[in-house]
Amino acid sequence: MSRASRLQTIITAMVILGLTLAACGGAGQSTSESQEPSTAPEGSAAASADPSAEGGLPDLEAAQAVVDEYMAVPAFNPPGPAFDTSGLAGMTIFDIPLNSTIPTAQLKQTTYRQILDEIGVNLIIHENQGGVNDYAAGMNAAISQEVDLIILDGAPNPELLGPQIQQATDAGIPVLVTHFFDEEEEWPEGFSLVPAPFNLSGKLEANWITVDSGGDANVLVIQAAEANPSEGLVATIENEFAAVCGDGCSTTVINVPVNEWSSKVQGEVQSALIRDPEINYVLPLYDFGVPFANAGVVAAGRDDVKIVSFNGTPSVLKMIQDETAVVMNAGENPQWLAYANMDQALRILAGEEPVESENTPLRIFDASNVEQAGVPPALGTGYGDEYVTGYRELWGLED
Repeated sequence: MSRASRLQTIITAMVILGLTLAACGGAGQSTSESQEPSTAPEGSAAASADPSAEGGLPDLEAAQAVVDEYMAVPAFNPPGPAFDTSGLAGMTIFDIPLNSTIPTAQLKQTTYRQILDEIGVNLIIHENQGGVNDYAAGMNAAISQEVDLIILDGAPNPELLGPQIQQATDAGIPVLVTHFFDEEEEWPEGFSLVPAPFNLSGKLEANWITVDSGGDANVLVIQAAEANPSEGLVATIENEFAAVCGDGCSTTVINVPVNEWSSKVQGEVQSALIRDPEINYVLPLYDFGVPFANAGVVAAGRDDVKIVSFNGTPSVLKMIQDETAVVMNAGENPQWLAYANMDQALRILAGEEPVESENTPLRIFDASNVEQAGVPPALGTGYGDEYVTGYRELWGLED
């Protein structure tokens, strides 16, 4: 495969997922069941769960505590101190989205404009379809226009744009990378960052399944190894099950390259469920795989199997409302992400020290609270609006 073809595969994967993906993945299948857990990520239930889980018995109380915490409307946790935005009028931000046609990208861009218009900061959006050359062209355009800040908004892997990032740095233009690296992950130097709680979604899924199953779950995990968050997500899921479910839960992990999810996930799920009648949960790492996983459950005739996932996509939340096999989702609010991205961007423009994390939250949705996401569910609904006032106070826009 040529370098151009390889890069096209990477970008295609990013566009399909609506997430930031990296590096080219293989097409093989790997299975791991009840693997020896590695050190649990900081903040996981492993740090607080009763030791009985590690001895083989589920700790349902610890798992329930996590579920209860994240079922509620998330509170705003200020990422840093307030700062003055009054001197930023006339500056320009250049935003390069993952793909301009994705609804979450469109919602974020609308929110950006609302925020920046009030402050007087100009916004240029580099419309693109997620092609290999689109991001580099956007970087080159931003540099030539001598903008004040460039946002790589969810894509691509910044390593693919190393020369352009260096050119921007040399020109005195800071680069902000958003929603690509996990909050617990180490990332390269050379740019600022708004990390995402990818691994947290795995923690929430494992705890919810532990509670829902009463500590008796055989979970089929569908990953895409080439997706940057996948490795950390799978490790978190396995570690969290070990911490709160002990010997009562097991995982089988299959790898399907993301550009083959639409053609292969249904068959992989159907075959796995027929092959192993003990599987009672299917966990695609991302919402993109949910419709195909659900089709596999139906084709296998397994109405005892439940599906959980991550992203908070309205169509997937509606599947919970419609009482399909989908029963739980770890949702993320793209409008909250927009405020978080702008907070970090404005801090940089104001000469403030970037914050380490914007504390963007997740919320568990299941049958008990999914109607709070709207009927039918809508992007950005179900997370409250405390963050809007919270960020505006940080920026000096509230009286």
